[in-house]
Amino acid sequence: MSKKLDETLKELRRRMALLNPGQQGDRQTRATEIKSQPIIDNKSITLNDGNPFKPGKIGAPIHALLVERLLLAIRKRCGISRSDDLNRKLHRFFDGKTEGYESLEEWVTHMESLDANSAEWVAFVESILIHETYFYRDKGQLDDIRFNTLPPIILKKKMGLSPSLRIWSAACSTGEETYTIAMLALEALIKSGEATETSPGNINVKPEWNIEILGTDISWVSIIKANEASYVTYGLSAFRDMPNELERFFEPKGDSKIGDRRQDGNDRRGVLKRAGQNNGERREDKNDRRKRFYQSKYLQVKQDIRKLAKFKTHNLFSGTPPGSGYDIIFCRNALIYFDNEGKRQIQLLLAGALAPGGYLVLGPSDTLLLPDFFETKRSKNALYYQKNQSLAVNL
Repeated sequence: MSKKLDETLKELRRRMALLNPGQQGDRQTRATEIKSQPIIDNKSITLNDGNPFKPGKIGAPIHALLVERLLLAIRKRCGISRSDDLNRKLHRFFDGKTEGYESLEEWVTHMESLDANSAEWVAFVESILIHETYFYRDKGQLDDIRFNTLPPIILKKKMGLSPSLRIWSAACSTGEETYTIAMLALEALIKSGEATETSPGNINVKPEWNIEILGTDISWVSIIKANEASYVTYGLSAFRDMPNELERFFEPKGDSKIGDRRQDGNDRRGVLKRAGQNNGERREDKNDRRKRFYQSKYLQVKQDIRKLAKFKTHNLFSGTPPGSGYDIIFCRNALIYFDNEGKRQIQLLLAGALAPGGYLVLGPSDTLLLPDFFETKRSKNALYYQKNQSLAVNL
């Protein structure tokens, strides 16, 4: 490695350390300090997008060029479009990523050579994506699916000799959406008489039904977490918007069981209904029961829900869906990462995987780019799309 490049890399690492959010100090102040210290001489260098590099931007020209190469590799393999946030993440990602390589360029060349499904490449993509989700996200939309869409689907399906229900939750992250869908599907089956609830949260579906609820994500780490089906209850938890009636589908994970934890005098007084006792019996109100429910640090989805939900890794930009003939496909809060070309390619894939008359559920900020393929369904709090009956399953 040349002396000049060695000095440049040392300066790059120093600047990445300044951008570390874990350090003390104002972020804007650190950014200003970085901008005021150009790394190399003021020379005219043109980036891959045709724009000249301007000294004073965060990072050196060599740094910016390598980030540009990574952006192109990400776009080609995953369809994820460039953004200011992604650009900043890639600049920060270089810090400490050159062990075993003579230069940053060698490391980028190595990353470019990896297969899109290799563990190292997938781990790299995972590190720059956001995996934020929670149970019953976008309540208005799910309420409409729950009360107005699932019941008629099940009513129609139950008339067949081999009734089935197939739902795909694409870009499911750590599984909260997929398990939510499974709970709503079971509730709809109970109300239609196709399943019975033997005890709270324990459901027996009639044996003739074939139910497939699939969750997929590009992140194998997220899929492992989804299969574990265990979620924390503290902080900004996955349960923050979940309706009370769905709590019966969970149980504490670990040694503590609901109702088993010993209570001191103050705790016992806290769970007594304020109106007093009824016929000598202690009664808990709704808030007391919820408080006691969340005493466990972790809650796990019950077995009857877990056995319905299956998970696997899948890249939406692969061009091939994990199956076909789905009654409903959810792809929410994922298309924001893609440009219009990528969004259209993914929506074509989703449309092809839907059965004729099936429903496509996108995120509230997503725009449908295939209006000829779908009929828009609107309600007071929801917007989703029904595939035209005349379209073949595989487009």
